[in-house]
Amino acid sequence: HVESLQEYALRLLRELEARQLWQKNQVKEYYVELTDIVRNYIEARFQTTAMELTTDEMLAKSLEMKELQPYHELLAKILPTADLAKFAKFRPMPEIHTETLESARQLINRSRPVMETPPQPDKTVETGTENKPDNIKPDNTNPSA
Repeated sequence: HVESLQEYALRLLRELEARQLWQKNQVKEYYVELTDIVRNYIEARFQTTAMELTTDEMLAKSLEMKELQPYHELLAKILPTADLAKFAKFRPMPEIHTETLESARQLINRSRPVMETPPQPDKTVETGTENKPDNIKPDNTNPSA
């Protein structure tokens, strides 16, 4: 089984969570990895640049790019929180760490490509009931008619 892009990104998030970086006071490292996973996923999934954009540029792109618009709100939860933790030495409350990770999971899960079912060959459907036993009618031939 080949790992899909979504499976790969979700596995990276599980691995990040299991390493318990923020619990070990490695908050900056936690958010660097979290945003790298999200941005790399966006680049691969939506075929657009994300790694070298600032948060403001990324959020603007998520409003402009039709395919990214449904995920703007999730990105607006993830990226600014990560920036504060990475650059302002902000120490979010523990629930913020888990909510940010959950937002990343939701973004990945909600943006799975919809697999279109290939058109099925046109099969002629028999609608007749000629051979069904419950369709056998009694012989109504009346010899006296």
